[in-house]
Amino acid sequence: MHGLSYEGNQELSYLVTARKWRPQRFEEVVGQNHVCQTLKNAIAAGRIAHAYLFAGTRGVGKTTTARILAKALNCLAGPSPTPCNQCVMCQEISQGNSIDVLEIDGASNRGIDEVRELRENVKYVPARGRYKIYIIDEVHMLTKEAFNALLKTLEEPPAHVIFILATTEPHKVPNTILSRCQRFYLKLVQVSDIAGRLELIAREEGIGIGEDGLIQIARKAQGSIRDAQSFLDLVVSYAGREIKKEDIESILGGIDLELIHAIVEGVADKDPSLVLELAQHLSQAQHELKDFCYEFANYIRNLVILKVTQAPEKLIHWPQAELARIKTQSQRFNLEELNLLFNILLELDKNIRVASNPHISLEMALVKMTMVKPVRPLEDIIERIANLERKLAANQGSVVRGQGADVLIPDLRSSIPDPQPPIPDPGSIPPEEGELNQLWERIKGIVAQDKAPLAPFLDYIIPKELNDKHLVLELDKKYEFYFKDEPHKKEIIKKAAFKVTGKMVEPRFLVLENKKGQGQESETKESKLDILQEAMKIFGGQILKDTGHRLSEE
Repeated sequence: MHGLSYEGNQELSYLVTARKWRPQRFEEVVGQNHVCQTLKNAIAAGRIAHAYLFAGTRGVGKTTTARILAKALNCLAGPSPTPCNQCVMCQEISQGNSIDVLEIDGASNRGIDEVRELRENVKYVPARGRYKIYIIDEVHMLTKEAFNALLKTLEEPPAHVIFILATTEPHKVPNTILSRCQRFYLKLVQVSDIAGRLELIAREEGIGIGEDGLIQIARKAQGSIRDAQSFLDLVVSYAGREIKKEDIESILGGIDLELIHAIVEGVADKDPSLVLELAQHLSQAQHELKDFCYEFANYIRNLVILKVTQAPEKLIHWPQAELARIKTQSQRFNLEELNLLFNILLELDKNIRVASNPHISLEMALVKMTMVKPVRPLEDIIERIANLERKLAANQGSVVRGQGADVLIPDLRSSIPDPQPPIPDPGSIPPEEGELNQLWERIKGIVAQDKAPLAPFLDYIIPKELNDKHLVLELDKKYEFYFKDEPHKKEIIKKAAFKVTGKMVEPRFLVLENKKGQGQESETKESKLDILQEAMKIFGGQILKDTGHRLSEE
């Protein structure tokens, strides 16, 4: 049987494939070579730890590896990296009835009383084997008090005791427990490895199934070899010992790759009618849309891999015939388009979880995919722009090739006139004082809208005259410092005046000496401004906006 051993007595009762073909040696464990090789080396060197932790998702070999480790340590011909599977100790551990290897379910024995009982029992030496081994499955289910009670025993157990902890959620195990164990993280099993094991089992069991069917089951298992073996049992029960691809789709509800291939062809052909018809077929087959999104995302991922790698077979675990077919299909898209399709698919995956009618969301997403237009690579666009700039700089025309006739873009820079300000009305008459004040208020409002720091200072300026060339403003000498040698502030006023009057007038300031007897209100306003100026000097700030709220008179 190619080195694989049977568990239990198959003549007495039927055993499911997962139990019948459970690995009995480290070499038989699928997809976890990094863990098995480390354990074998440690056993051969006599570096046996007192506590181990195996972490990983369901069905990847945590408990199986724990049992093989127990056999390797207690085998009558050992300790040996390769247990004999023939002696009494190996047989009892394989059958699960060894009195020196105790398997404890952490979910049902999670309290402090059970852990206290375990602490009392560890002091007794093993009955037959070298070590008394405790395998605690789903250890993360223990209570906080149970973990605390286990700490001291786990840190310094008797020399004849070894703990092997297994969990699917290592993040729930306290750090004080993790630090006392040698930790091993078991990986998801690759599709090719799962398919290889299923092929061996099918051959030994006399089951007829093609490579496509094996890969379909392996992909459905999503990294769990136990799930794959359970799916194989289910398919055999449905179809008998001659299994066809259609049988697998009927019983497992998997998404047919032919359907996804046809949808991608419809997207490439920009054919919304076809993709809607295929979406209807998907709905009638009552496939789970989340499964469709998973398979479709994986399909797009494979198209990307085919475009960017030279050896895609290392990353895509599909039959060679299927690889060759989708490689041809990948040539119909560029990377930017595939990225857009993937983003649409991610959006669909989110929408179907909350949509009242997920099928409509599917149809809209597929139609949106057909509307994705060919995207020119960014590098090509940058290069074309650079070429245009070089030709324009040399006063040459540039030929842009399109779908129709070539278009000549001449050098038009010399023919583009300089921007001119709006021509003022020749018959304009300087405004009266009341009109001028109104225009000034509008100018101040525009400056305030632009959040210019000088907006509050405009309250202390009095407009005196507006003509076709100048805007004359009266400014007290004590505020002259704010505008002196600051041409950009005049430019702000100039632009605001242009928006209001349509004239490009130059601001001119009439600086007056400080006036006496202006009244209490004017003095109060000036004193407030002095305080503001002093604060700006001290803290180095600037006025962003005048809210209109004044300092109180207190």
